[in-house]
Amino acid sequence: MTPFVNQHVEAPTQMFPLLLSGEDLAGILGMTITWVRSHAREIPGLRRFGSYFRFCRLELAQWLGSLAPALRRRGSHTDSCA
Repeated sequence: MTPFVNQHVEAPTQMFPLLLSGEDLAGILGMTITWVRSHAREIPGLRRFGSYFRFCRLELAQWLGSLAPALRRRGSHTDSCA
């Protein structure tokens, strides 16, 4: 009889996208939680759980990445905030 070996198996992050709270997203965007909640329907990755708002990190990353070229065209001459 072989002994049972407890092997810890981690689920791939892509299978279970990390959800961010409205507060998390407000911090990332530099906005208030009130702003995030009032614009939630315009922000990709919105998931509602009753009165709770959550945002899919992967969809947000894609959305924010897609905004970079538009922001550069608006007059930003560098790729950094410094």
